[in-house]
Amino acid sequence: MLEAFSWFVTGVAHGCLGLVFDKSVVVKHDSNPEELKLVSLDTVITESLLMIDRAIEISDASSFEIPPEWIGGQVMTNIELFELANSYAARILACSSRTNHQNGEIDRNRVLQYARNGIDGDFEPVLGDAYGFYDFYWVYMCYPGWARVDMRIINLMDHDYPSRWPRDNISWNTPDGQDPGEADPDDARLLTDFEYLETNIYPPGRGYYNFSHYRHKRYDYVSEEFWYGSKPKPSFLSWEMKLLEAEALYRNGNVQGAADILNDPSGPRKVRGQLPDVDPQSDDVLRLILDEKDIECFGTGAGIQFFDMRRTDRLQPATLLHFPVPVTELELLDLPYYTIRAINDGVDGSRGNWTGYDEE
Repeated sequence: MLEAFSWFVTGVAHGCLGLVFDKSVVVKHDSNPEELKLVSLDTVITESLLMIDRAIEISDASSFEIPPEWIGGQVMTNIELFELANSYAARILACSSRTNHQNGEIDRNRVLQYARNGIDGDFEPVLGDAYGFYDFYWVYMCYPGWARVDMRIINLMDHDYPSRWPRDNISWNTPDGQDPGEADPDDARLLTDFEYLETNIYPPGRGYYNFSHYRHKRYDYVSEEFWYGSKPKPSFLSWEMKLLEAEALYRNGNVQGAADILNDPSGPRKVRGQLPDVDPQSDDVLRLILDEKDIECFGTGAGIQFFDMRRTDRLQPATLLHFPVPVTELELLDLPYYTIRAINDGVDGSRGNWTGYDEE
């Protein structure tokens, strides 16, 4: 149990470093602190998956039960840790590339195997002081008055709704040039998961791109008693595994199999979104998979939407693809300071862009 859990958390930690930073250190249980050095993000991702694979191997060959204090109140058997480890491996591998070209080189069969061995129920740790498990990504993004939902997300659920707030706060791309008000959704989740707010409270000097009429409310119940939450909250949805499976099938040429997952009558897209079936012959199945991930997985795993836009060249030009190592870490390692000056070259800055359904 100790070995499996240790390899799991160490692997996930390194995977997060590989997803966020341009380089990092790899720290194992027997590493010499005096010999640590920065290595490439590819090396970090590779090492993270080797660690998670070790956790998967031990969990598959053992029988144990993890105490609830270790993972936010979850009493996990070796089978459940096996599934959760596979899920994180699928997410890390699928999201690791920085460009669409690199994304095409990902081993989709490996992603598919991880995803099919992943969780079949949502992973919902209890937030708050009871187990010392917190989700400040969700708190800062969704707490009332602190953040808004990007307009492009609303546009996914109402294709006629503006995908951008006007840069001058005036020139809307609506037919009458006026503020659109509330959206008229095709996707029922816009009404259940998102809240319309008439006004914005943010300083215009910080940029109108911060403005939006919507906030995310799906998990408001988690913070009813404490602002940082005190109830179980999804951190990993089983639907994310199905969507990674659908994408892997699509990229391997099985468009029908990918569409079948989207059309699953028991899946959130049909049950919660109340959306029509996807036609594998005429619909852009890959885009619908990514749209579905943006909507349904909103507020669960930190960075999912950013990673997906990054690896499909949909970030706005010169957006940072990753961050430099924090200065405090450079000081600890006695390494020179550096930063990243992103340009639209596909190395450190995005060379792509994205278009909303209202601008096609």
